[in-house]
Amino acid sequence: MLTSFKINKLFGLYDYNLVFSESDDDKIRFITATNGYGKSTILRLIDAVFNHHLEFFFKVPFSELTLTVDKAVLNLKQVKNVASHSQEVAEVVDKEEDYAIVFSIGTEHLASTTLTLEDVQSGSKEFDEVLQQIEMFFSSETCKFIDDRRLLRENTDASELVRLSDLLKERLLHPDDNTERQVAVLMEIVNRSCFADKHIEISKDFGFRFVMDNEDRTKLAMYDLSSGEQHIMLISLYMLFEAPAKAIVLIDEPEMSFHLSWQGDYLKNLRQIVGLRNVQCIVSTHSPIIFDSEYSLAIDLYAQMHPEE
Repeated sequence: MLTSFKINKLFGLYDYNLVFSESDDDKIRFITATNGYGKSTILRLIDAVFNHHLEFFFKVPFSELTLTVDKAVLNLKQVKNVASHSQEVAEVVDKEEDYAIVFSIGTEHLASTTLTLEDVQSGSKEFDEVLQQIEMFFSSETCKFIDDRRLLRENTDASELVRLSDLLKERLLHPDDNTERQVAVLMEIVNRSCFADKHIEISKDFGFRFVMDNEDRTKLAMYDLSSGEQHIMLISLYMLFEAPAKAIVLIDEPEMSFHLSWQGDYLKNLRQIVGLRNVQCIVSTHSPIIFDSEYSLAIDLYAQMHPEE
């Protein structure tokens, strides 16, 4: 379980200390702030650790990052790559290759390894050592980043829904003790959302599909669903049927696709899924409606930077 994330000088400006879940009954957190304070970047940095996207640490300016999972600690320091600078070169560091990252991973006594961008791109011995250490200390955690920037991707979510429909079909053909309850929760979420003039059908013959409430009962392709309908299905199906127990699910600004009524149901939906699947969920958002104004669940980045206000 991801318990904390601390970063200094994000973008050269911001110092944050984010405390996430502290117990098995406390697995939902919302990161909120006005635009530009780094909500999405924090999710991407977390994703970069667990899914080994180490190049990302060279793209974002920061001085130090500390991530704690249970008792394991990962510390990263971004330093100047002296190999890319001569004595005469100015101290300005503004390109990816100008940085080196010092990775310290462990429990009590952290072993340190320094990587350059070249190490990551070439798969050097040092790069392999860092990956082995990450696997050793964080291998029990699976992380999934669900991002809502559909306008930059064509039909990505629709194709994902086809895949997840096939996954649901497989689960229905080979059910376990939880399958019936998982399907019931999915149906509750869809029915609560009141998809416009359509209803869901679930069967071991086809997984799931949506049918229009017209005389012809027109069957809809996945891309016929609205962006909000696709997104709520994507999140629900992934968290209910694919994410393993104890997975960390990162969700970026889900309100972008949701009507206010759907935003108002979001926390209720999330609690049903988290309670059933024992996953941890961290959501970035601009909207207090998403977390039903339960500010005890929210981490406000603006407030951390301006505690006097």
